[in-house]
Amino acid sequence: MHIKRMSGGYIATITAFIVVNNKGYVPDLVGWLGPGIIGGVLIGMAIKKIKPKSAIQA
Repeated sequence: MHIKRMSGGYIATITAFIVVNNKGYVPDLVGWLGPGIIGGVLIGMAIKKIKPKSAIQA
């Protein structure tokens, strides 16, 4: 749970930085949606990798 929330906060910070400091380098839609999409995929991959394996049922 901690990694999800910390990563979400990081994504929000990056999004805010891109949107506020955008001087035409990045299109507006990409600035708003890009970090969320990329970050969401990376969070999903990290959670899948560290998720504990369930015990084998006999």
